[in-house]
Amino acid sequence: FDAEQKMTNITRSERNIAHRLIEEFMLAANRAVAAYLLRRGLATLHRVHEKPDARKVLEFEEMAKAFGYTLGVEDLHRREIAVKHGRVPAPARAGSPDSYGHGRQ
Repeated sequence: FDAEQKMTNITRSERNIAHRLIEEFMLAANRAVAAYLLRRGLATLHRVHEKPDARKVLEFEEMAKAFGYTLGVEDLHRREIAVKHGRVPAPARAGSPDSYGHGRQ
């Protein structure tokens, strides 16, 4: 940040073995808790991992370009182009009691 508290650059943090190990432990803990709850037949809510909102991806791409970065979003599909130009509404966010995208199908 500069003296006026405006962002001046974006840097990528290097992920080392400690970061990967912690992430694996977190995933293992999540799976263990999910298995525990499933065995007991308890109702749970699951975070739904759907495709990213095309409009937000394009907006982020534009911001990243201002800093000299790109996500590589050159080959846009027709829907993504329509979203960019405001002709298609962004999809609604969803939650689900079903566990899909979390190691179980």
